[in-house]
Amino acid sequence: MAQHQSLLHLRYSYAYGLAGRWAMQAYLATVARAKVGFTVIGQRGDGQPIYVGGVRGVVERNTMRYSLGIEAVLAAAELPASSRLSRSLQEWFGATERIRCNCTKSTATPTSS
Repeated sequence: MAQHQSLLHLRYSYAYGLAGRWAMQAYLATVARAKVGFTVIGQRGDGQPIYVGGVRGVVERNTMRYSLGIEAVLAAAELPASSRLSRSLQEWFGATERIRCNCTKSTATPTSS
């Protein structure tokens, strides 16, 4: 690697026990019932995309948030230390707002994971 460059290897794993499984099922059946990921898994009859849902959708969204967080921290790295946290949080929040999917419950298709 060239000087002033870095390599970041991120590995993400997701596992939970019985209580976690029940909690996830309750979450997906209530407040997160309309949440979907970013992967298009098909099209509706009117041509609108169908996005992955369920646990896979949750994992995709969490992974995207982590990635955006890393990018936000790196974007603020050149600033004085006293300004980095505030700028990182602003950058991260702005990025999460920009990637919001215009997906609705009718386009979400839960998948088993």
